Amino acid sequence: NNEEAAYWVAAIIEISKYKGPEKDMAGGKTKKAWADFCKSTGEASAAFAKASASKNAANIKSAADKLYSTCVNCHSKFK
Repeated sequence: NNEEAAYWVAAIIEISKYKGPEKDMAGGKTKKAWADFCKSTGEASAAFAKASASKNAANIKSAADKLYSTCVNCHSKFK
């Protein structure tokens, strides 16, 4: 279900916090950028879990869009 998936994403982000670049690299691939992406994705996954638990379709869609956006933004920088 969506709520469980959101908690899986949150768990993966907790691990990912420690898998970022060891030093800043070209193209904005910095330790700070990694930490910021992890923070925003963690927050978005928590919001998605909460929205999923509410069973409100509009809230779920909005939270899912936000989570998707944080994932795409990070993956476009750190591919």
